[in-house]
Amino acid sequence: MVMDNEAGMDHMSSLTTNNVDILTPVSDPPIRGIEAAGSINRLADDLKVRAVKRSLVMNQVGDGLPGGLQGAIESQGLQLACTILKDDLLSNYDMRGNPTVSLPDDNLARTAAFAIFDKTVRAGS
Repeated sequence: MVMDNEAGMDHMSSLTTNNVDILTPVSDPPIRGIEAAGSINRLADDLKVRAVKRSLVMNQVGDGLPGGLQGAIESQGLQLACTILKDDLLSNYDMRGNPTVSLPDDNLARTAAFAIFDKTVRAGS
């Protein structure tokens, strides 16, 4: 199951996600996003959500993580699993409301997302 927390984390508080295989907050590079991912991780701890595996995915990353972000990630108790590079086509799709599943098969962001899936989900099965 994949959940989007853009609207909030109420489903975690109501314990509808009490037992999960993988808890992976996804964040953009700004510190606020990393802090929000840390809040999700702490809320999961407070609610005793059982997650077999936890990791962080950084989205829309340029050429490497900007200075200080690795320290910010670690200070939130998170472990960076991987990054998805900044992608102008993906941003364009997002701005226009186009479904990202219709990105071309060779799109770098799409390829990275499937690589994350292979690394985290398929590896555990």
